[in-house]
Amino acid sequence: MGIAAFRVAAIAVAAVASFSVARAENIAPTEPVREFSIAAQPLSKALLEFSRQADVIVTVSPDLVSGRTAASLEGKFTSSQALNRLLEGTGLKASRTSSGAITIEAVAAAKPIADKTSLPERSGNESDSPLNEIIVTASLRREPAHEVPMQVNVMSADSLERSGAKTLQDYLANQPGVDVVGGISFATSVAIRGVVAGAGAATVGVYVDNVATGSSSAFAGGTNLPLNMGLLDLNHIEVLRGPQGTLYGAGAVGGVLKYLTNQPDSNDFSGSVRMEGVSIDGGGMGYTANGVLNMPVVPGIAAIRVSALRDHYGGYYDAVGPAGSTNIDQGNTDGGRISALITPIQDLSIRLTATVQDATRGGLTSEDVDPQTGQPIYGQLQHQIYLREPQRYKFALYGLDVEYNLGWARLNAITSSQAVRVNLTEDATNAYGPLLIAAGLPVQTVRTDVSVREDRISQELRLTSPSSDWLEWLAGLYVTHERGNNYGSESAELTGVPTPFSLLATPQISTYDEVAGYGDLTWRVTPALSLTGGLRVAHDRQQYTSAITSIFGPPQANGGPSSATTPTYLATAGYALNSTSNVYVRAASGYRPGGPNGVVPEPPVPLAKPTFQSDSLWSYEVGYKGDLFDRTLSFDAALYDIEWHNIQQQLSAGAFSFHANAGNARVRGAELALNWRPVAAWRINAAASMLDARLLDAPPELGAPPGTRLPDSARFSANLGLTHSFHLVAHAATVGADVRYVGSRDSEFAGTVNEGLPPVELPAYTLVDLRASVEFGKLDIRGYVRNVANRRALLSGTYITTTDLSVMVAQPRTVGIAATYSF
Repeated sequence: MGIAAFRVAAIAVAAVASFSVARAENIAPTEPVREFSIAAQPLSKALLEFSRQADVIVTVSPDLVSGRTAASLEGKFTSSQALNRLLEGTGLKASRTSSGAITIEAVAAAKPIADKTSLPERSGNESDSPLNEIIVTASLRREPAHEVPMQVNVMSADSLERSGAKTLQDYLANQPGVDVVGGISFATSVAIRGVVAGAGAATVGVYVDNVATGSSSAFAGGTNLPLNMGLLDLNHIEVLRGPQGTLYGAGAVGGVLKYLTNQPDSNDFSGSVRMEGVSIDGGGMGYTANGVLNMPVVPGIAAIRVSALRDHYGGYYDAVGPAGSTNIDQGNTDGGRISALITPIQDLSIRLTATVQDATRGGLTSEDVDPQTGQPIYGQLQHQIYLREPQRYKFALYGLDVEYNLGWARLNAITSSQAVRVNLTEDATNAYGPLLIAAGLPVQTVRTDVSVREDRISQELRLTSPSSDWLEWLAGLYVTHERGNNYGSESAELTGVPTPFSLLATPQISTYDEVAGYGDLTWRVTPALSLTGGLRVAHDRQQYTSAITSIFGPPQANGGPSSATTPTYLATAGYALNSTSNVYVRAASGYRPGGPNGVVPEPPVPLAKPTFQSDSLWSYEVGYKGDLFDRTLSFDAALYDIEWHNIQQQLSAGAFSFHANAGNARVRGAELALNWRPVAAWRINAAASMLDARLLDAPPELGAPPGTRLPDSARFSANLGLTHSFHLVAHAATVGADVRYVGSRDSEFAGTVNEGLPPVELPAYTLVDLRASVEFGKLDIRGYVRNVANRRALLSGTYITTTDLSVMVAQPRTVGIAATYSF
């Protein structure tokens, strides 16, 4: 399927290229000519408008453009011509980064490379003294991060590579108040600001560029399968904190995680090759190989960008027992992306993208622990298995983004298709073997097999007004169709029986259809004060069928349809204290769709109803964003109060589990973040999160009294990072360190899926990472050490039986060295 998509994209590009050759011969410049209309205004605003009209990202330090004015620009120009006119007489110049972004900097004579007292030039978009302006897409516009009235964190792909990050858990490790919950196999979930529950629909929306991924409903993986994408030609990752229901829809009650990829550049033939070796203390050896190639097809009109990734993970868990082995969790991640960008006519751009990823693991990432003593049963990083537990996660995403500048608005038509396939096997011998042996069956092993299939087709149409000094608006229509197929089974291997003996089979089929209209309006009351209101109305229809075939009782089947119409709201007010400092207040709502329930147990349980309802959340936030001390210090702060109602929970009654609305919760918290460059050679970044997430009430069936902390929510977490830039024998170099602290947490509620067992207590931990790099022209050598002190940190915990607890432990000391060659 993935190869076919690559071929289709390549054929499409070739066809458009041949169609456009005659037109290209009549246009002398190597860049497309666009219609620009930029009024005379401060240069900072003119550059932002240029970024929108030219469809490029511009990185600039506001102190460089402060006090400078751009003349008006009207007519047809290439992007380079338009930018040169805007910068005429300003003493500034523009240059392109390897990612295709444009960096604005002061014109100055080059310093001799032997001058080791000066800060070396850096690749990417780092600048020499004041902090850079960061452009984000949080509000579906390109905006400076400090002007967006919410907390947005940005992690560049370059910084993640330098730190040795490989997985979603690594990407978010230095984001206080953001957690990857679970982590055993591929079943994880992302939580922001303590908004987490053990089941139901996802609480964090996950996007690749403008395309939603995962499942919108509680089925087909629900909250447990966020996209864990490798660093496959990513530009950066954005984390949007707080509910984003009006723009991003269902499931974004806690926030949104966005993977932003690099776009093809029709004016630059370039690429890179990267090789990396990894060693895990007490574990296996690993390696990573990836490459990127950007190829113009018709200069200024069409280009293709291809990237590929191969990551071999060495593993660090061992297993004892009949199927025991070392480094059982080792495996591979293979991925590829092809992206084509075509501008066949003025004001029209077409981007086709195909992304595929296939990840495998040989076994579970778990350690068996005695719940009473908290000590490992078989030794650290070991668990017992009677049979192997292979895991596989396949993901494919195909997207078409057509953008047309109507003059009075920008039209985006975004079409996407997604396919997720998950297959995993777990050893259930310890859980069910003793019961079956007591029933007289000659059991040798018991296995659980789970297969998840999720297919999704979405279409979005969006109109965005031009930037304005007094009124801006956005309106859109979103349609999605999703189909899920979950199949779970239990089987036993019996002595003397050649084929497995089926114990239980639970096929579950679901469909989810949604139509939503949304929009927001921003009124700039004065140059300093802006007000925004937003509304989204979504209507969903669902169908769910569940059946159980079991040797323990007669077959049962249940399910049915459901439908709901749900509005979400947004209101913000932002006030500019000066050109570099802003305050804001924000009220926003979000929801997770309800749906039909599965099999209802007999005798009936009061909470097991034919349908469960959507839960809803309101967040109230006040914040400050400022660039201080000549923009050498960037400082963000926020206080928030979250009210969460009718929380979706997965409850159990004997062998049956079902969804229900059980309880209300409140989360109150504060966040601080700073980025400081006291002198040119040093950069310091720090962040902290303090939150109190508790149930306000709960029905008796939940088994958790009012005041119980929400699971996996640390009261306090923080990180501190230091980076020093210098010259090493005339070569630009850096060294750095990162320290992260996560406070104690409880894993899961008592009395829900734990059958009344106490929650798993996860102690606080502190981990330290080191990193270094040196550049030799086009060759960049980087090294890192993660978990330098080799600390034992418990990340999650789940009961397997009443006497067996499975925990996930942070990866031991890991050393890596990588070489990247760019051309």
